[in-house]
Amino acid sequence: MIPRIFNIDSKVLSFISFISISLLTLLTASCVTYDSVEEGVMNTAYKVNGGLVLMDKGTDKMVVLGARNDSDSDITVTVRAIGGEIGYRSSSSGVSNFSKSSNSMTRGAYLTGGNIAIIHPGEETLITVFLKNWFMANKTFKHRMEVIVDNGVKRHAINIFVTQDDIFDDSIKTFSDNKLGRNDPSRNGAVHIGVGDLPGNYVLTFP
Repeated sequence: MIPRIFNIDSKVLSFISFISISLLTLLTASCVTYDSVEEGVMNTAYKVNGGLVLMDKGTDKMVVLGARNDSDSDITVTVRAIGGEIGYRSSSSGVSNFSKSSNSMTRGAYLTGGNIAIIHPGEETLITVFLKNWFMANKTFKHRMEVIVDNGVKRHAINIFVTQDDIFDDSIKTFSDNKLGRNDPSRNGAVHIGVGDLPGNYVLTFP
């Protein structure tokens, strides 16, 4: 009887070990590691891994990352939204990935992320980051944008906080209009025409 119990326990232990190793492997694979990380600020140029990056206010409701490759090999530049909060009113229930506080304000970060650009030597590019659901924002916020520069040998990350004043031309007026429903697309879709695009005459000058 004892050997039988021991045999069952061994199978259970083996299963637990297998699951633990699998989860550890999955977690390790999903973790993003860098050779170096630094805190950055808006409108400041950073030279790293043979490239130069600069996050700019851009235009209303978006920020723009300018990137240039000054090296002899390709670099990959990635922008990710990795944390922060933006408060907005929510009239619907069951919104995924958001939590509702006791004061009926839904707090969540909804800056778009996952923007990736492969830049060849001597080339420049712009990566735009647009604020989805901007018409719901009604309180001050800040959101961390992670800029990653990878030259195939080293990965360097710069964390930049973006605030409502970086996103909106006039955040106070935008918040006020949002609270009054003036920017609600179901009531006034005209304010959303062309939103999310950079104007044709937009220029970001690299230092």
